[in-house]
Amino acid sequence: MNIKLIYLIFIIPVLVVGLFISQAFTSKGEEDTAENLYQDASNIYLNQIVDAIDEPPPIKEQCSIGLDLCSDDVPCPIHHTWKPIRKAIREMLASENLEELAHRVIEKRRRMNS
Repeated sequence: MNIKLIYLIFIIPVLVVGLFISQAFTSKGEEDTAENLYQDASNIYLNQIVDAIDEPPPIKEQCSIGLDLCSDDVPCPIHHTWKPIRKAIREMLASENLEELAHRVIEKRRRMNS
């Protein structure tokens, strides 16, 4: 699949809300709707979702502007600017899990309604 980032921006909040609802039912002792989750929310990271929807990143780095050859030795015009940004994005996606994200969304909504 090749899903654009703009679609992920809309999909992730839906996943978070669904997860919150599932956990809310479970925490109240009602129907255990969370049992349908493959993994606990704290073990589902954003990079796993991106990889499942789009595909894992290529083993060999691709040039951000589409040039055939781009490396530290033979950089494209934006290579040295983009490389740390790409690394930061990958690290952020690998460190953010759905449980933390759900808590932050809930806190944000609480603040908006106060």
